[in-house]
Order: sequence, then C-alpha cells, then structure tokens
Amino acid sequence: MTKKQIDTELISTDNFGIHKVNVGIYGVRLIIGYLGIFIAFIGMAMILPCFVAIFYPEEKIYLKDFLIPAGGSIIVGLLMYLFIIRGKKEKLRKGEDQVLLVSIWVISILISSIPFMTSMNMNFTQAFFESTSGLTTTGLTVINPDTTPKMVLMYRSVLQFLGGVGLILIITATISDKYGLKLYSSEGHNDKLLPNMAKSARLILTIYVTYILAGTVLYSLFGMPIFDAINHSISAIATGGFSVRNASIGYYEYLGPVRYMGIQIVTMILMILGATNFLIHANLLRGKFKNVFKNSETTYTIFTILLFAPIFSISLYLSSGYDLQEAIKIGVFQMVSAYSTTGYQIIPSIAAMPTLLIGITVVLMAVGGATGSTSGGIKQYRMVSFFKGIYWEFKDRLGKGRYADTHFMTYAGKYVELTDKNRKENNDFILILILIAVVASLIITACGYTFGDAIFEVFSAFTSTGLSVGITSPQANPIVLWTLSLIMFLGRLEIYAVFISVFNAVGLVRTDLKTFFKSRKLKGKIIKI
Repeated sequence: MTKKQIDTELISTDNFGIHKVNVGIYGVRLIIGYLGIFIAFIGMAMILPCFVAIFYPEEKIYLKDFLIPAGGSIIVGLLMYLFIIRGKKEKLRKGEDQVLLVSIWVISILISSIPFMTSMNMNFTQAFFESTSGLTTTGLTVINPDTTPKMVLMYRSVLQFLGGVGLILIITATISDKYGLKLYSSEGHNDKLLPNMAKSARLILTIYVTYILAGTVLYSLFGMPIFDAINHSISAIATGGFSVRNASIGYYEYLGPVRYMGIQIVTMILMILGATNFLIHANLLRGKFKNVFKNSETTYTIFTILLFAPIFSISLYLSSGYDLQEAIKIGVFQMVSAYSTTGYQIIPSIAAMPTLLIGITVVLMAVGGATGSTSGGIKQYRMVSFFKGIYWEFKDRLGKGRYADTHFMTYAGKYVELTDKNRKENNDFILILILIAVVASLIITACGYTFGDAIFEVFSAFTSTGLSVGITSPQANPIVLWTLSLIMFLGRLEIYAVFISVFNAVGLVRTDLKTFFKSRKLKGKIIKI
C-alpha cells in the first residue's frame, strides 16, 4: 500500500518514516461537541433574568419557566461536549465553521423560545419570532411590554445583549481563540482589535459593558426608573430597540421637557455608539482621534446625519402640525433611530409619518450602521464602496482608459485597497438583499397587506431595526411571522453564511460517512512507505 492510497487526514508520520492511521475527532462529531458548549452557555444565560425576583418577589412564580429549560440546556450541552472531551480535536475543515455558526444560531433561537411559551402562553410561532427578534437585535415584538412580567422583559434584553455583541464573541472571550476568529469572521464581524482574538473579545466586551453602565447611570439621573434604565441601555447600545414600555422612549415625556430631552440625547448617543465599529471605539478610547475621523464610515455617518436630520425635521414641521422645536426633536431622534437600525421611537405611530419620511426611513434602515458594529443593514462600508465605484467608473471613462488608478478607502486611519473583486462582492450582496426583500414583501402582500407596508416591515426585519407600521402583532398571520423570522435570521448572518452552510452541511455528512468507513478499515494499522 502506498501513501497515496491513504487519506492524508487519517495518517500521521513519525521521525522514522512510519505512517500510522490516526483517527482524530473531526466533522459532525466535532461540530456536535462544540455545539454542546454553546448550548450549555445559552442555558447559563437563561438564568440571568431570574435575579429580577430578588428585587421583585412577585416575579418568583416565573422562575420555573427559566430555570427548568436552563438546567436542561446545561445538561444536554455538557452531554454533547462528552463527544469530544477525549481524543485529539482536528481543525475545523473548510465550510465547517459556517455550518457550526448557523447551527449555533438556530439552536440558540429554538432554546430561547421556550421561556416565552411557558411564561407568556405564546404559541411556538410567536415564541420563535420573539426569540429571533431578540437574538438578532431587531426589536419587532408580538407582546405588550406594559403587561409583560419584568422577568420576561429582562430576558428579552439579555437576548439582545447576546445577539448584539455576538454569540461567538461571548465564548471567544472565555476560551482559547484557536477557532474563535474564524467563527467570529463568519458571523459578519471584522473587528479584531488585538492580535489575540480572545483578548480582542474581552476588550470589546469591556467597551460594551462600560457603555451599558454609563447609559444606565445617565438614564437614572434624568429620572428613568432603574429597571427601565438598565433595559433601555442594553437595547440601545445593542441597537435592538426592545423597550419595557409600549410607547417606547416616548413614554417618558411625563418626566417633563428637560428630563425627557436628556433621555432622548442619551438614547441617541447610545444608538450612534452601537452603530459604530468597535475598532473605532478602541481608537477613540486610546485618544487616536485621527484614526477615528480618517475612516470612510465615520465620514458617511456625519454626512448622513447632517443631510437627513434637517429633512426629517422640516418635513414633520410642514406636514404633521408640530411646532419647529418639536419637529426638530422628533425628526433628529427618528432619523438616528432608523440610521442606527435601533427602532426606538418618540412618535406615536410610524405609519402616521409623512410618506417622504417613511421612504427615507426605508433607505436609512437598508444601509444601516458600520461594519463590526451591533447594527444591521447592508452596512456603510458596502455603500461607500458602491458610490465610490460609480465615481471611479465615471472617472475611468472620462480618462479614456489612458491610466489605471489603484482605488482605496480609508479604514481606521489606514488606506485599504478596494479591488474590482471586492466591489463586485459588495454589489452582489446589495442586489441579493434587495431581491430577497422583494420576494418576502410579495409573500406578506399576499396575506392582505399593501406592498408599501410590506416592504417597510421586511426591510425593518432584514436590517434588524424593529420599526413597524402595524403588520407585526400577536394577531399577525403565522406566514407573516415565519417570513419575518427568516428575514431577521438571514439579515443577522448576512445571507451568505446561511446559504453556504446549507450546502456545506450536506457535503459534510457525505464526506464524514465516507471517511468513517475508510477509518474503520485502516484503524490501528501501521504502514511503512
């Protein structure tokens, strides 16, 4: 037998040229083992809302709704980890990282749905929708926060915390980064702040938690109850938009104009921070302001706010009967909420806004925040690439092809080359997102809604914004809720990872079966070449 006849993944070589069959842990078994770690982690996270019962004793009746599924998840997760606790763990092969990533998200959503069903008597469709909305930091909801137990409200915020910072990053912050970077990149992030991914994850978590604490303190100083302050701070920095009040941030108008204005300003700051790349946060905290402003996405953000905030304000002033001061306050807030894909509101109804603003809101939601941020959408980096590509195309044509420029974008103080391949990938992503949004909108339209309302709701779900024109409700058709759930999921994982993982999963099972039977034949044999 020659070396070529043996799968190289199944053999190892010693210093004497002896090739020995070596069956390590790989493929489906490895994925199941790693998946167990995340399932156990989700179970532990499910315990966190239970601490609410310490401060609100009447909430103790809901403890079983969280502790039972939490305990079950931890036990199942640890049992699954036993699959790989012994033996040599092989590297994740090509495509397996995306299969693991999507599996983590799907199972996390399923497990996280259980407390909604047991504590709120939701059906599976509603619970799955609410869980998906939380983990994807969308904020669309089928419950009335004013009548919902505080433990459930805190649970929704915990889900947005986990989804906003990234499920993968949470684990990477506590374990070796041997596979963390690959998984985290597959989740749509590129914010490796330090050479070591685990240290980078801890830095991001530190920044994240610091902003939440600062937001909680500031909210409290302006009169917001501490429970409300914690939840709104988490959801704002996660650009999630879940509120503990049915009227969202608009509820706190009762505190008076000065305090209400303070709450609005704190919320806008948190939303903008959430929509900013964590690499920019790191540079900001280190005092590297040149890197903060020498960044295409920072320029895009400033330009967007300066352009659309006045348009929102003037349109509300001319069309909605608000005085100028009120129109400016509402206009700026709603514009930032849409641009950051947070979804908080201080206006009674989104559907009541002027048609022009509803259209602009769809555009702002579609673009979203920066890459490596907690916000959703196409992302500003792709849009800058798109517009620069148009400019470069005109410039090249006007130059009659006499010279070829190398095209760059600024990113955190550095010039990054933008190749034709990069531009094509960005443009393809934009086109695919729009096509999927149109198809989803047609499905919802078939359920009896206007296409205009459907396209708004779909883009709100696709970009994890959470603003609604009234389609999302407990009475919504299950087809609508499942369509929006799928759209939220695709939007959070940026489409490609989901589709690729499906194809990889089929190939992975086929390859593993083939490798398994081959290893059974070769196991224990020593072959000298």
